[in-house]
Amino acid sequence: MKKTTRSILVDPIANTITEIPRGKNDYIHEVIRCARCSQVYFGDNMNLSVDDAGLIDIPRETEPPFNVRQGFFVIHVDGQARNLIAGRGILWAYDHEGITVDLPSRITPAFIAKFIKFVRPDQRNAAAGLCREIMAGGKSEGNVTHLGAPLKQYLEIVNRALALCRN
Repeated sequence: MKKTTRSILVDPIANTITEIPRGKNDYIHEVIRCARCSQVYFGDNMNLSVDDAGLIDIPRETEPPFNVRQGFFVIHVDGQARNLIAGRGILWAYDHEGITVDLPSRITPAFIAKFIKFVRPDQRNAAAGLCREIMAGGKSEGNVTHLGAPLKQYLEIVNRALALCRN
């Protein structure tokens, strides 16, 4: 990725959406704390980089009741959930050639907040259960699937996650 000066961090533990400067080449991995990233298309040549293993490898406390320590958020459009994200995400932009560029000036944390809802801390265990449902979902031949679950089932699960959110 080429140097950019602006991206946006979604942090579900701090419950914040903030503009951050771009760091060195692997800054995304360092900031979202992952070895590999997956991309969630956010529209208008923008991607949200998230932990590739976020829905699978969910950190828990080491002592009973083994509560989930990781935060979650839901991307939604017009009240319809689209994605359940486990862990942090960084929104960045690219041009028509796929080269990383600055986010458009109209894309601010306040604008992105319209599409993000954070799962309440007291609902993190429930959100982790929904992640297990997504990953365990059976694949149906001929149906579009998303992370192992048929798309219709995935969207139903993600809409249940939306009910766990605070904002």
